[in-house]
Amino acid sequence: MYNHRVQVFASDGSFIQQIGGFREPAGIAVVPDGRIFVADSGNKCIKIFDAHWRYLGKFGADLLKTPWYLAVDTASHRLFVSDFRNNAVHAFDLDGNSLFKIASDDPRERLFSGPRGLAVDQSGNLLVADCYTNSVLTFDSSPHLPPVYHWQSPLSSRPDRWQQRIRVAP
Repeated sequence: MYNHRVQVFASDGSFIQQIGGFREPAGIAVVPDGRIFVADSGNKCIKIFDAHWRYLGKFGADLLKTPWYLAVDTASHRLFVSDFRNNAVHAFDLDGNSLFKIASDDPRERLFSGPRGLAVDQSGNLLVADCYTNSVLTFDSSPHLPPVYHWQSPLSSRPDRWQQRIRVAP
């Protein structure tokens, strides 16, 4: 079912190379200095490569349960990781150091229920697509502070569920 690799193609579609050693690679992000981050979901970590796909290291194995998608905030030099089974979003600096985690205060009323897709908009807001609640949550972001819950757009039939407190933990 899975081929556990990343395949690299040129802009004209021609195959360049494949990189193995993954167990369910999911998200990929490239930062301005050319480094490439790959969420290796099955190995519960983020792997780092240089612009030529030489392995540089990994991080997050002690925090992540199922890293899925990645988003880079280039202004604040942060990498956001959706952690699907932990129902959380983690923030790391671009050297792989953990900065904070966004999760619910109350495990019975989770803020996320299967966070997947991530994006950072032009204003630095973090958008999180949540799989099982059919919603998009938005957090405003400052380069010096953890994101603050700003707005969300629940697409489910239970808008009352969204009145929750969140915890941003180091």
